[in-house]
Amino acid sequence: MDLAVAAVLFWASFVPGAEAALVTAAAATGRPPECLPPAAERQDDSTPGSVWARARVPGLERYCARLARGQARLASDPEAAGAAARSADEALPGRAAPLVLQARAALALGKLDDAVALFDRARAVEERSVVQPSALYDLATALRRTGRHRQALDVYRILVPRAAMLPTRAARALALLEAAHVSMTLGAQDDSTADLDEALAYLREAGRNRHHPFGTDVALSLALAPVSYTHLTLPTITE
Repeated sequence: MDLAVAAVLFWASFVPGAEAALVTAAAATGRPPECLPPAAERQDDSTPGSVWARARVPGLERYCARLARGQARLASDPEAAGAAARSADEALPGRAAPLVLQARAALALGKLDDAVALFDRARAVEERSVVQPSALYDLATALRRTGRHRQALDVYRILVPRAAMLPTRAARALALLEAAHVSMTLGAQDDSTADLDEALAYLREAGRNRHHPFGTDVALSLALAPVSYTHLTLPTITE
């Protein structure tokens, strides 16, 4: 693994605070922490998803069921997924997870600005609400497609260490390829060799696994990446 990618992996592997276990479990399962089953939680009856907490929070069961229904419909029927997310919010208002699901549904429907706004609202409610890899990928996609390249790259840097949890090899390769292209764009815009070096690291990592449909794209990007350096204003070496 390239040193630049390894550095990103190391940086993003730390989730500060006592909620790290719940955040990790939520990322792995796709469920918000409040909907995790007791077996996946810490040994603490005060945890929001515990049996006792469920009994104390009216609407939690309906909320989790509606979120699960929306997640299941996201790929096939994003309109229905968005409706389920809004219904979950009605069952238990003020949580971030329904906003994340609404954002992903909006992206699937091509409503890019709505998606970005909903992701922003979710992260305002709970800073670590977007931790599941597929949701991170959707956030990065929405930012990239609306021209927010620096913000998109920040999200890709969080996604890369979790890319192994994306559902397919193709999805993992595409995330790395897109992260590289965003880095290359920023490197050319900002005269930044660091961004271009990061792009090359992502491309080399994507190229390590050839069992995906983007092998040609990765190879062409690697071949063209050094050309990006010609756009930079490099210092003149004087003796």
